[in-house]
Amino acid sequence: MRSARDCEIVSLRESGASLEDLSIRFSLSRQRIEQIVHVEAHDARRLVARAITRGEIQRPDVCAACARSQVLLSAHHEDYAAPLCVTWLCHECHRAADAERRKRLGIRRQWMRSTIGELR
Repeated sequence: MRSARDCEIVSLRESGASLEDLSIRFSLSRQRIEQIVHVEAHDARRLVARAITRGEIQRPDVCAACARSQVLLSAHHEDYAAPLCVTWLCHECHRAADAERRKRLGIRRQWMRSTIGELR
């Protein structure tokens, strides 16, 4: 259950407030603001990291999309409701997959900036 503060952060972010402005207003790091706004994604990433540490999941050597090797691969979640169902992608393929997912779901990236005065 989200606190009143977390609900306010989510509401302001959805209204176009920047991470920087929110972190200043609430005295939180930008990373913590992202964790509050995208709690499902944060939880999924944490579960994958824990599964890797425990040896339940192994990071492959090649990107699932372009077959490049000797690059850092990251876990791509198509659905955060299935946190351990991931596709291992290189940075370029992961960005493309995320952009495709946003397009398919009709999600627009928030690049809008606001000023501190607008948040008060």
